Amino acid sequence: MAGEISEYNAMRAGIDCSGFVASVVGLPILRNPEDYTMWHPGVVHFINQQYNFTDSIDWDAIKPGDILIKNEEVINELGESEWRRHVALAVGTPNNNRVSVIEAGIRFRDAGGALRYRTKVDESVYERRADERIYRCDGGTQYEPRRFSPPYIKKVTIYKPNIEEGVPNHIIKYEAEWLGTGNERQLHITKQDTLEPGNNYIVLEFSKAMAANTTQAHWYNLEAYFYPKGEAPVANRHRISALEEGRINNLFFNGNANTGIYNGWGNPLRVDNGTIYNKWFGVIEIREGEKGKFQLAVDALSLTNDSLDSDPAFKAARTPAGGWSNYEAGVDTNHEAIIIPAGAALFSSRFRPAPTATPYLDSVIVKDLQQVPKDGNGAGGGEEPVPTPTPVPEIKTVHIKDYLKNVLYGLVGGANFGDAKYKEGFKALGIAAYTLLLYEIQQGRSVDIVVNGYEGEQNYFIPYKEETWSGSLSGVKRNISEAVDEITVQVGEGEEARYYIQAFWFDAVKNHRGDFEREVTIDGRQVKWPYLKTLMFSYAKESNNNRSNLIIQSALNVLKQAETYLRETLYDESDVTPPVGLKSGTKCGMSAWGAMNLSGNNFKADMILRRFYHWAPVILNKLEITQGGGKKYSLERGEVKFKDGKIMRKIVPRLEGDNKGVSSKSTATAKMYFTDKVAMNSVMLKRADGKGIPVPVSVGTPVSESGYLSVVTGTITTGHFNNLMGSDTKTIQSIFAVDARDIYSNNKNDQNPVSVPEKALEGSKGDNEATGYEYSLLGSDETNVFSLIYETSADEEKQGEDYVNVAEKPVTGGDVSDSIGFDLNVDFNIKGVDITIPRMDLSGAKWGFDGSKFAIVL
Repeated sequence: MAGEISEYNAMRAGIDCSGFVASVVGLPILRNPEDYTMWHPGVVHFINQQYNFTDSIDWDAIKPGDILIKNEEVINELGESEWRRHVALAVGTPNNNRVSVIEAGIRFRDAGGALRYRTKVDESVYERRADERIYRCDGGTQYEPRRFSPPYIKKVTIYKPNIEEGVPNHIIKYEAEWLGTGNERQLHITKQDTLEPGNNYIVLEFSKAMAANTTQAHWYNLEAYFYPKGEAPVANRHRISALEEGRINNLFFNGNANTGIYNGWGNPLRVDNGTIYNKWFGVIEIREGEKGKFQLAVDALSLTNDSLDSDPAFKAARTPAGGWSNYEAGVDTNHEAIIIPAGAALFSSRFRPAPTATPYLDSVIVKDLQQVPKDGNGAGGGEEPVPTPTPVPEIKTVHIKDYLKNVLYGLVGGANFGDAKYKEGFKALGIAAYTLLLYEIQQGRSVDIVVNGYEGEQNYFIPYKEETWSGSLSGVKRNISEAVDEITVQVGEGEEARYYIQAFWFDAVKNHRGDFEREVTIDGRQVKWPYLKTLMFSYAKESNNNRSNLIIQSALNVLKQAETYLRETLYDESDVTPPVGLKSGTKCGMSAWGAMNLSGNNFKADMILRRFYHWAPVILNKLEITQGGGKKYSLERGEVKFKDGKIMRKIVPRLEGDNKGVSSKSTATAKMYFTDKVAMNSVMLKRADGKGIPVPVSVGTPVSESGYLSVVTGTITTGHFNNLMGSDTKTIQSIFAVDARDIYSNNKNDQNPVSVPEKALEGSKGDNEATGYEYSLLGSDETNVFSLIYETSADEEKQGEDYVNVAEKPVTGGDVSDSIGFDLNVDFNIKGVDITIPRMDLSGAKWGFDGSKFAIVL
């Protein structure tokens, strides 16, 4: 090109100083078709570290291909501030404090003082002077040496998607970054959790600018794969796709909902009339069934058309001839992750016996009590251990997979469950067995788990029967073995082997998840385990007759210890006949025959588990009002029964002296026992006749007590009683109204605990009044009604049996049972029956508005 050119024409031709360097180092040619100007970074972008083009180097390190650059603000001859910018390309190494360069677009002033640009690429010399500053030989101002280094993947982060109330709060599962000083780097892995099937987000942060996008053109070159280690990636299966633009993605990954993502590229920086990027966001799709160690492979070119440094452990260095050392151009394969089945947890025993005393990572320490259970609901419920002829417990070390298979075989024995349709049922049982094992390990005993009997606080039976699992298997044993294999991932071999096994996580609740999970230390790092007592038993009915509409009772009723996830369950059992001699075990949690029935009806393992371990609305299960050292009112609800098309909750029988009526003369204490952890909204005293104003009762903080997850104590003063009675001087019927909510789902307590929510019985949510769950916004549980007796004095020795101003002695629950001819506690539906009784203190009675009639509620 001949003649003088303006700065604009130099930009069009791409031979201004920075345009010349951009062309030489291989930056893409992106032109605007309207005026044919060429996009390229300027001096400001080459010298500023945030744009990720060059790195600072020392004078002595200059080699061919490096640059000398300045970006200096000066005061010109007119006293005005002026930026002077220029860049030159080194073509040699420093010699006697001088280095040869080539450069373009050099500005100079002509004889008239006007700024001009030289029309060609010039050779020149730069020198380092005594003041340690670098100058162009014709007197140009200070320069800085910098280098276009090869790119590498600086940092990799993998996220598990997590949206909370519309706001992205993704969870880091893997994070690793190359860090170091001098000429060496190390890969620092700060997070290395396992991945699960589904979509995961990945962020690749590069050391250099990797992509450019202008209004008219764009450039990038990247392919990324995530595939089983040791295999070749398959493009249409293992390719990582670019993350789509959207407000949520923009907000989380770019930090601004209005800052877009371009074909996966993010962290945008404006350069010239376009944008450059050094981060790429992708989506890793992990398919169901994929498991084991997976490899990340990334092949990409930087904007300077340099391949990735596949081994960034040593910093790339220029050779005297302008080439590279410590630079292995190629595909980055430095990052790996382990894929496990959804919900899998890393296994470790609690300890290993001497001499090493370190935990087993592949075996379980089992204490076999060698006992068998009797039929019944559980310890304390008719089921007691029976010693075998060899009652001495045996402690043994069993491989983790064999342990799980032995538990499953202990549940079903040789029953005819060899059909492939039962595989999901065995997977569900295996997951429950492993979850229960992790729970038992966390109890801190001298062994990992106690089977075939009861010991200490373990009042439930864990079945276990040792079998051989090697060689050719068939029938039910083959199904069991394959099911355990499918929920297990082994990583490594020999002493390096680690086992990730699918566990059950109680995700039916959204708050206080920590109550059902624990952090444990394995191999020196923290991992998460579920903390759930996932009990199992064989069957409810040994006979094949009437195996439908069966109900598993709650842990509160079976074990006298409430558990949020062990509530009543309605289910059917398989018609396969149990083997002769197979005992059922503690009938709480999941039925093996029930799991097989669901599996045979195409239920997957996760759905089977949710059927048996589920949330249900909290109820006020028991209320006691005491006064003067004795019970004045008591009502406790018991087992659920299915009969004649109706599901009812029984009333636990009470002592005759527990319902004498409450006196207005002295303070009383009310204790409320809930089936789950609660926060109290209100407790009110109301008159059954609707008169007067409800009186609030002060209550304390909920505590765990007597097998209940929440016990709340309230104090009812004489002032409360007097306010409620008003001017009445006779016995009135009082309602104890309770409004609470469970802390896990923020749902209100069931306002009619007599009925049983139908959907909850089947392990799902969505119950309402029509299906047995009453939870009106302003409502409360008003099913507890007691007699409040006005009195001026009483014979304390008779514990309130004589009353002043009361014509007749209040009737107790036992009296009512006798007078109406049937037991109030039996499984009997008499809803709608009105019986006229002259006195009102009736166990389990729900009063009418006039206080004279009642309907028995069971």
